[in-house]
Amino acid sequence: MRVHRTIGIATAVASSLVAAAPAVAAPADSFTEHNIVQFTDPAFVGPCNGSIGTLTVDGEEVLHVTETGQTFRLSSTVRGVFSVDFQDPAVADVSGRFVSHHQENVNFGQLKDFRVTDNIHSVAVSADGTSLPVHTRFTVLFGADGSVEVKIDSTRCGGEQID
Repeated sequence: MRVHRTIGIATAVASSLVAAAPAVAAPADSFTEHNIVQFTDPAFVGPCNGSIGTLTVDGEEVLHVTETGQTFRLSSTVRGVFSVDFQDPAVADVSGRFVSHHQENVNFGQLKDFRVTDNIHSVAVSADGTSLPVHTRFTVLFGADGSVEVKIDSTRCGGEQID
């Protein structure tokens, strides 16, 4: 399942906080928000079969941010439903439920320690009632030298590992 736009926005917010990080410790500041997540992606690529289709997502997010002046932590959990209408008529359309966990951690004293991790769990159900659990985990590492490394830690379709 392709990562939604909320993750990109959250990463941009975290990146701007890294640049504006204060040098001295400050009292912890935290907040929690509840958001509606709805979008359509007409260029979705299925992680299990590579088929292209239109992904529609409707969910609710709980976003929590804590910033202490020395560390920044963002945690987002999105739960909801999705559907994929594949372009190839030979590929069965699917719909189902998903849970996405997104985390960002920054240690301002060690800017080399900035990472973003995502876990996306979903169960797709085709029109014939067949269900397929899908789990994707990836990590984005930001280096002190400005380098960025994206690691697809794992993708599992059914119980099968996809490389």
